[in-house]
Amino acid sequence: MELKPYQQKVIENLEEYLTYVQEKNDLGKAFNQYWEDKIGPYNPLDGTGMQPYKNNIPNAAHVCVKVPTAGGKTFIAVNVLHSIFSAYDPSKPKAVIWLVP
Repeated sequence: MELKPYQQKVIENLEEYLTYVQEKNDLGKAFNQYWEDKIGPYNPLDGTGMQPYKNNIPNAAHVCVKVPTAGGKTFIAVNVLHSIFSAYDPSKPKAVIWLVP
């Protein structure tokens, strides 16, 4: 099964974000800089930009992919695991928590 162009774009965007994570070595700083570079600074008064990173799970990166119903979120997630695991130290253990409503 092949990825559709929009699914491939989601993976490419995540890989781009992971380069920011490697450069900044800080999830919050990487997230904030990535979105500022991509769509501009956050302005809470007019709702433009992306809200700052929320560290809901200390010391653990979390990723949310928003794709319309039947857009292939599970397929995207399975295909992006290699990119995520490759971006981090290969000597460290890795785990995936899959939360589905």
